[in-house]
Amino acid sequence: MVNAPNADFVISGAFASEDFTTILRVFDRNPIGVSTGLKEIIDALECMRERGKHPILAVANKPLLPADHATDPSVEIVALSPSDATIIDGHLNIGKLLQNVVKNRIRMPESHRNDRSVVLWLRMGKAFALLGSDLEEVGDEQRGWSAIVLSGSNRQKASAFKIPHHGSKTSHHDAIWTELLETNPPSVITPWKKGFRALPTRQDIERFQKLTDRLYVTTIPQNKRGTRTPEVEQMIRNTALELRQVDLTGGQVRLRADTKTNPTQWSVELFNGARKIEGQMSKAFFDPLSRGNKDRPWLLAGSG
Repeated sequence: MVNAPNADFVISGAFASEDFTTILRVFDRNPIGVSTGLKEIIDALECMRERGKHPILAVANKPLLPADHATDPSVEIVALSPSDATIIDGHLNIGKLLQNVVKNRIRMPESHRNDRSVVLWLRMGKAFALLGSDLEEVGDEQRGWSAIVLSGSNRQKASAFKIPHHGSKTSHHDAIWTELLETNPPSVITPWKKGFRALPTRQDIERFQKLTDRLYVTTIPQNKRGTRTPEVEQMIRNTALELRQVDLTGGQVRLRADTKTNPTQWSVELFNGARKIEGQMSKAFFDPLSRGNKDRPWLLAGSG
């Protein structure tokens, strides 16, 4: 933010406990609890404080870049989450835990942070995009994707989609594809990998292939073994179950469109290993239901 002196800083209006204690630390100089470790957020908030400004709180159906205030009146950004119920949940959680934190100076335990994710609806002339963040579906009309679907009946459908939460089945809601998106939109997944687990899974990819034939990923997580000496291999076998190579780079999917034409025609450019998913490429992705992985039941959770 140092290089963008006029930039605003937007955070979810549903505070996690670490967000709450960070704001107190920066703006009120009140170090409740232990250090949060959220260095990037702390730096941004301190920059805002030095400028005499406060962060903008994103809440459901709040314009973050209203069309009448933008340089180009055709550009608009609206937050679709978090919902009112999720915000209240966060406040209640902080209220229940604050007394214990003040007394014992401990870190407040977290509920699921993905619930507080900020989904964005973008209008750029006649082009519309839906950025799904990490929001998941919890089967509650007042929370998650159900709340967005129920509140979006008068909103223009998007013609491009950033798929939420690395394509996980926990973020899937059928009505996203029927109520919020046009048919067959270019859709982008940013994969996730930790140890044995990875998202999206083979089953996730196969599900999306039934919904769009314009599916893209920024990378395909690999589990290739590196070449090691026999001595190193023996050491690994003696100390660890398995060693897997970490993906060092991620690709980029660039979507561009003529914002003055309708219907919108999106062009797609792929960089640094990003791929379009076609045919049987789902087989290249992690399969928690394979014979070997069935012996590791913790993999079936599949949540990043």
